[in-house]
Amino acid sequence: MTVSRLDASGGDLTVDGTACYPGLKQWRRRVGWDQSQLVVEDQVEAPADKPAVMLFRWHLGTDQSAKISGKGGNWQVVWHEGTLALASSVPLTVTQEKLPDNTVCLGKKDNGWDFLHTCVVVRAVQSASSADLTTTVMAAR
Repeated sequence: MTVSRLDASGGDLTVDGTACYPGLKQWRRRVGWDQSQLVVEDQVEAPADKPAVMLFRWHLGTDQSAKISGKGGNWQVVWHEGTLALASSVPLTVTQEKLPDNTVCLGKKDNGWDFLHTCVVVRAVQSASSADLTTTVMAAR
């Protein structure tokens, strides 16, 4: 992880996650944020002779359903706490499903190891040698 900036107004960092996914040639994620938004830029590359279906999951932390709209490489997901805008170099399918929260347990009945919440599943329509995805998250106003 390389932190380019981290201060009271926000931050900018880059993570090389290539080693986390065997078979990938490269996966780099750049994350920048300030008080108004979070922007995540993913660059994924598979070996040319073994294209892959890129898959991302965004956990919304709510049990409420989201409204999904878009087509091709441009999508928008809206829920009561925010908006997630997706811009991709490859066509996507964007769906949602309820998944358990296995990341944090705050000791509450509705936010623990078995709390089902909405998860947005972002998947490339077909295998590709590379894909770029920019995800912008903005809080509801």
